[in-house]
Parts: sequence; structure tokens; C-alpha cells
Amino acid sequence: MLSRITAALMLALAATPASAVHAQTGNPETLVERSQASACAVLDRAVNAFGGKAALRAIAAVRVRLDAQIWPRLQARSVAPPFEPGVDEQDLLLDLRNRRFRYRWRQVEGGIERHSTSLAAFRDPVIYNHRSRTFRPFPGPAAIDGEFAAHQRRLPHLILLQALERDGTLRSLGQEMFEGRPHDVFSFVTADSQQIAVYINAGSGLLSKYETLFVDPLTGDEASEVVFADYVRTGATVVPRTLRNHEAGELTLHGRLAVEINPDITAQAFEVHAAGYAPAGPSRPLPERVERLADGVFLLQSVAGPQHNVLAVEFRDHVAVVEAPGSSAGTERAIARIRETIPGKPIRYIVMTHHHGDHIGGLRSFIAEGATVITTPGNRPIVEAIAAAPIRDRLAAQPRPVRLELTEGGRRILTDGSRTVELIDIGPNPHTHEMLIAWLPRERIVFQGDMFIVPSNDAPTGTPPDSFVSFARALEVLGLDVRQIAGVHGRTATIEEFRDRMNAADPDS
Repeated sequence: MLSRITAALMLALAATPASAVHAQTGNPETLVERSQASACAVLDRAVNAFGGKAALRAIAAVRVRLDAQIWPRLQARSVAPPFEPGVDEQDLLLDLRNRRFRYRWRQVEGGIERHSTSLAAFRDPVIYNHRSRTFRPFPGPAAIDGEFAAHQRRLPHLILLQALERDGTLRSLGQEMFEGRPHDVFSFVTADSQQIAVYINAGSGLLSKYETLFVDPLTGDEASEVVFADYVRTGATVVPRTLRNHEAGELTLHGRLAVEINPDITAQAFEVHAAGYAPAGPSRPLPERVERLADGVFLLQSVAGPQHNVLAVEFRDHVAVVEAPGSSAGTERAIARIRETIPGKPIRYIVMTHHHGDHIGGLRSFIAEGATVITTPGNRPIVEAIAAAPIRDRLAAQPRPVRLELTEGGRRILTDGSRTVELIDIGPNPHTHEMLIAWLPRERIVFQGDMFIVPSNDAPTGTPPDSFVSFARALEVLGLDVRQIAGVHGRTATIEEFRDRMNAADPDS
């Protein structure tokens, strides 16, 4: 009986068209298979445009230098354009064969300078801070792997090499016009689990840009675009000479690239001149906890997200909160902790110190909570845009109008007769044109955003940047008798620590 059934089945299959067999068995004409095959064909054409597989796989090391102007999205001094540019300088030496790198980075923007070298070439990878003249170990192997993976997206050749290695994740996204030219687009998943979309010029086969997705606090899901242009031939391949970044359609970086393929790597290539640098501990996010600064005054440390702090102040019949950093999800966690810490009292106010993106990402959850937003007059359009943003969160599920109150004459006082919080605009300063601080006169506590930060590893900060100096001057002009300084980033500091860091000697003097 079994043999007759088998024979009948074989006869039926033989009489069935091949396309129907494929449809019945799921072999091999599925949409996913067609998408991958199409993406592989586009990738092969791009690989050939860059010299072929042999040339790409012969790349053992690269050196990439970038000199750029930057306009970081939602990080400028002003809310609206024209935005003042900052400076971004990068020098990367990446040894692919031995998985080591040296990356020097200097950025000056918003009254803050960052200047460091990451060196992962030996048994003990190190990060050098050139402002404070200190060095510290990488937080762990995951941090090294993450930085190495990010560096592999700094050059089109390395992106294509990754796509070849991870061709099982390739998917075609079709064709799209970019800068007036047709492009074939495919996506793949990188070694560090980033899904990127790669645009290949349909005419030249060159990689024009890649995109990743992020959630923008003003406009919801958006693309971050890295654009390579002005290709020139060098040896067996071609290299780009300019780089642009766009976020949510806004230009955030534009600079000149200098690229070397397989540069000579000498013994000195991975040395850093760091004579006299002092050791510092590893830099890790502050632990999540609720810090009691005074009776009824609480700092929610890293509750809204790593390195994102929120101040909650208890009044007689309500709570006032200062700052909504991170995201809606992070703020929901912060709201839950506030309810646990100060039970039975509604959150009546949420104070927004300034308009930068890392300080406003959680504002929608406080609006959904029914809190009134207090901020400076120039921030009205930002608050209204956040409230209307197409973000999938509680406010989207349960819409309600935003209640907004603006400071007048640079001040706003919250008081119930026994507790007082003074909101004071200390702008303009090198960081923003408008900047609120929260001053609790009875407790002698100041809460601020970005004006003063103590690193989580308590390392020296070197010469105070312009934003720190302007904050010190503001405290002096206002005559505030400060005991403690808390902030959105970093740990709480005493006024003595603040003075010590403000008086730090210039390391170049």
C-alpha cells in the first residue's frame, strides 16, 4: 500500500508545473530568497566598482583622517537656525588583521571641548584624556568590540567587506533616487547588530551613503545618513574625499577625508605621547538609585537611562520635577520611581532646563502624566513640536493637550510657603542662549544641566571648559550660597569639589 501511495504522489508532482511545486514546498522562489539574490547582485557590482573582492580582502589596515564642521542636531546654542558650527577632528588607524586601532578625536562644540585617544593595540586597552592628562582602561571587552565595529563603518570599503561576510542578512530594498541619481538599496545586519541601508549608485556602482534609524524627540522615527562623495582613484581602488552626516534631514557634519589604504604600520604607530598622564578608574554609568539630597528632595540617578538624572522635589500637595532626559520609556520608569518615593502626590510641574535633545526626550511622558511644562520663552516651539511628535508612547495612546508656562523676566518661583524652588535663566552662555537652573535656597542645592559634570570615575577634568566657567560666574553674580550641585549628568558634587575643579591648572601651562 505504501509503495502505491508513494508512486501516486510522484506522478502527481511530475504533472505539476515547477512554479506550483516551488509554491507548495517553499523552495527556492520565496520573497526573502529573491530579495537576498537581488541584494547580492547589487553588492557584487559595488565590490567590482571598488576594485573587486581580491582588492577589498587585501585591505589589512586603513588610516582615515577627518576635518569637519559640525552642527549637532538639537545641540546648538540656539533653538532655530542659523546654528553656530563646531569643530570635529578625527584620526583613525585601524588594523583589521590584528583587530587593533588608534583613534584620536577632538571636538569643540557648545562651550565644551572633548579631546581623547582610544588605543586598543595591546593587552590592556587604554583611553587617554588629553584635556585632563589622565588615562583609564576601557570599561570592558564589549566596549572595545563596539568601538571596533563602529570604526568599520567609517569607510565604504569596510562596509562592503562586512556585507560580504554577512551576506545571509542581505535584503534588497529596491531602487531610490538620491541627489538626482537612481540608487540600488540593500540592507544588512552588521557584527554589532546594527541594521544599515546601503545606497549604491546605479551608474557608477559606488557607495553613496548608508542609513540607520533612530527616534527623534521632535519627529519620531528618522534616518541618520552618512554620505561619501568626491571619489578619486588610489592604486587598485577608489576612495572618498568628503563626508557628510544628516539627521532627520538636517546637515550635522561636513568635512574633508584623507584616506590611506594599507599604510605602513611601524612600532611607533600605536604609541601615544602621554608622559606625565595620571591613571584614572574605568568610566562606567552611575548605578541606578534614588539619592536623597535633603528632606523631600531626591535625585533619581540613572533611572531615566544611563547617565541621565532627574530631580524630584516634594511640595505640600504635589511634586515638581526638573528635567526629562532620555526617552519616553525611560521617563515612565522615572515616574514610577517618583510615585514610590513620594507616594500620593501628583506631578504638577516638569521643568525643562534647555532644548538639547538628550534633555527633552522624555518630556512626552510628563505631558501624558498631566504635568505643566515650565521653561524659557524661546523653547515654546520645541515643546509644542515634542507634544505633537509621532512617537509610539503613552501620550500617543492617551492624547492630551500640553500645558505650558514660560518664565518671565528670567525667573519663576515655585513655593507652597515652606518649600521654595527658584528657576533662574543664566543664559546666554557658551552652551545655550537660554538655560534654567533650579535653586533651592533653604537646602542650598543647585540642579543644572550640562554646566558642570563630575565624571563617574571622579577623574580630573582639566582646564574648565567655557560652559563651566560661565556657570561659576553666574553663581557668583547671583550670590547663591550653594552647598551641593546636582545635575542631569554625573554625580552630585559639593561646592568645595566644584571650586577645586574650577581652579584646575591649565595642563599646557
